[in-house]
Order: sequence, then C-alpha cells, then structure tokens
Amino acid sequence: MKPTLANGTRDFGPREMDNRKYIFSIMRKTFEKYGFVNIETPAIENNSTLNKKYGSEASQLIFKIINSGNFLSKIKIEDINKGYKNIIDNITKKGMRYDLTIPLIRYIVMNSNKIIFPFKRYQIQNVWRSDRPQKNRYKEFCQCDIDIVGSKSKVCEIEIILIISEIFHNLKIKNYKIIINNKKILESISRYMKGSIKENLIFITIDKVHKIGIKKILKFLEKKEIPLLGIKKLKNIFRIKGDNFKKKNILSKYLKKYKIGINSLNEINEIIKYINNLKIKNINIEFDHTLSRGLTYYTDFIFEIKITNIKESLGGGGRYNNLTNIFGLNNISGIGFSFGIDRIYNFMKEMNLFPHNNNNIKIMITNLNKKLLNFLIKILFKLRKINIASELYLNTNKLKKQLIYANKKKINYIMLIKEDKSIILKNMTTGEQYKNTFNNLIKTVKKMI
Repeated sequence: MKPTLANGTRDFGPREMDNRKYIFSIMRKTFEKYGFVNIETPAIENNSTLNKKYGSEASQLIFKIINSGNFLSKIKIEDINKGYKNIIDNITKKGMRYDLTIPLIRYIVMNSNKIIFPFKRYQIQNVWRSDRPQKNRYKEFCQCDIDIVGSKSKVCEIEIILIISEIFHNLKIKNYKIIINNKKILESISRYMKGSIKENLIFITIDKVHKIGIKKILKFLEKKEIPLLGIKKLKNIFRIKGDNFKKKNILSKYLKKYKIGINSLNEINEIIKYINNLKIKNINIEFDHTLSRGLTYYTDFIFEIKITNIKESLGGGGRYNNLTNIFGLNNISGIGFSFGIDRIYNFMKEMNLFPHNNNNIKIMITNLNKKLLNFLIKILFKLRKINIASELYLNTNKLKKQLIYANKKKINYIMLIKEDKSIILKNMTTGEQYKNTFNNLIKTVKKMI
C-alpha cells in the first residue's frame, strides 16, 4: 500500500516545525507581555454550539461526526433515499472546531463566574473546514487568535494594533499596512445610497472594489436592481482618495445626515491620532472606507493586514458587541484579531526572513570510541544539567560522518573527545577551536551561548 495524505492536509518536518515555533514563540511572548492569557478548547464541539453563528453557507463546511452505534436505527428508509441532507441532523450531534471564536464565546459563557473581565485571551490551535483545498487554503490549519472580551474602550483597538505592529517588527516583516474601517460607516454608506434593504449585498460588493475595479462593481449592482441614483452616489464614494485625514473629511460631507457614521469616523480619527503620537517606526495605518469583513460577526471596528503586491490579507478582525447573546449572556462587548499563520509563514519563507539556524541543539559530543561511552554520557549529563542544549552522536563512527550529521542539523558547536579524554570544542560556523579541561570549556561555552 502506498501511503498518502488526506486531501487538504499537510505534514510538517523538523525545519518547518522550527520555523513555525519561531513564529509562535514571538507571538506568545508579545501576547503575554500585553497581559493576554492562554486557553485551549476541544477539537470537537456540539453541533448546537457550532451552528449558532456561522450562517448557512459556512455551516456546510463544518466536519460533522456521525453518532456512534447504530446511528441509522431510527431513520426511515424513505428519508435516507431523499439524500444525506435530509437526515444529517438526526445522525450527528458533534462536529470539528470550525474556528476559535465560537468556542471562545461558549467558554466565556460557561465560565463567566470564574473569569476576570475584561478577559484578554490568546489561542493557537488547529481548526477544520470541509473546504476545497487551494493555495493557502487547507482542510486542517492552525489559527492564532487574540480577543479582549468585556470592554467597549477604544484602548482595546489601540492595544491590538500595537500588538500587530510589534509582532511584525520582530518577524522582520516590512511594507505592511493595517487597514481599518467601521461597520457603521458601511451601514451609513448603504443608507446614503438608499440601499439598506440589500445592505449585506452592498457590503460584500464594496469589499471587492480593489480586486475587480469600480466599473464591474457598478455593473453588478445594476443587475441586482440597486437604484441608479444609489449607484451614482456609490461612485462618488469610490472616488474618495488621499491620506486618512482627507478621506475622513470628504466622507463626513457625504454622510453628515447619519450620526452613527460620523461618530465612527471620529472614533477612527481618534485611534489613528493615539497611534501616531507614539511615533512608532514603520507602522502604517490606512483608513479604507471600502473594507468589509465578518458580516455575521462584527458590529463596529474592523481591520486587516495587507502587504503590497499580495492579494490575501495576513490577518483580520473586528469588534463584536453581541456575540455572547447567542448563549444567553447579554451586553458583553468584545474585539478580536486572527493572524493568518500559513500566509505569514509562506510570505516569510518567500522573503527569506527565517533565522538560518534556529535549531535548539547547541553542542554535539562526538562518539569515536566505544570504550569512552561512559565518559561521554557523563559529559552529556553535565551539559544538560547546566541547561546547555546538547546531544551525543548515537553510534560510534568516523569523525567525517559525524561532522556531516552536525552540519545537516545546523549544530553550533562540536565537542571532540579523544582517546586520552582530552576535549576540543569546535565552532562549526567560524572553525575556531578551544582545547582545555571540561570545566574551563564550560565557562567558554556559557560566554558564547
């Protein structure tokens, strides 16, 4: 039998895992520095939980688990003949986690008496979607989310923008933009167009303007019977250009009758001012009144990360003011952001941004003589006892073969043990050698590592 991978899944080898751990370690350190705590939720959730908020289209992508036992015992033959959609709800009660947001909300509602609000959490776990695999889209993939639940303060938005900025700086990713908007601005644009009846259609269409262009957007809306006057007004909105301040001022004139839109424009202006006052290098925040995402989730502020010449965003999120309502816990506002791990990984690989050597093994002890094995194991034990990452070459072999192994694994230092138990420490990068007693060499190693 020839082994194969399930469609839409991947293996990660040692080098790939080193690179992924490098990304995750930077993210974890940053999250915890900002006061976020880590949680994990089960891979399997009840369908009654999973079906709460995704909408019919997304719900079809949930991997559902067939009930154990004779799951067809209570199903009529005529219902089976009509197709699986007719019986699916009766034969499955559980499914695989689709994202990390709904499990978070379920967790918060179930543990609201234990949680300290505002609750700042981060979560890095796999999710599953029965989607058609394509570039950067898999059936199993990792999500990395941060959320602040239980506060309406605009400091939350500022905090998440600062986290994004710090992480991308530490990952050495440049030329990115944090694009921001507000759902209420989109609602005001829809009302300005007199198109509130088809609001969601207008939101989705507006969001595609950068991909397919203004002409195609306007023709599409004509076919969907949006009034011509509304389409003309939208054309004016699309033509708004300039810096953040200029776009805000022009849009304010069009939306002056709509208080929620004006208030949201002022909030965005305020957030940008707070960030600009910090004078952070290489942070680029762009207000884009056409940005629309998470229609079933978000109620206010929305944002995503874009890089020049790359169509897909490297992450996105927004504020949700009523998501806990679905489980009966009302008036809890939250804001979240999800980092696109696979897209970040692929971009960093393409741009050669990973460290050339992030292997955690620092020293390898050569194994040239079986009679010295007891001595070699003692040295290995001493190295690890003082927290120096190390390994012993497992088989007695020629030095050349052991050096090839060390090079392939990108090990930093080799400890050559000769028959007389003399020790030479060799730097595999520079070729420098140090010959001394074990204790003196340890002092040297501690300085170098």
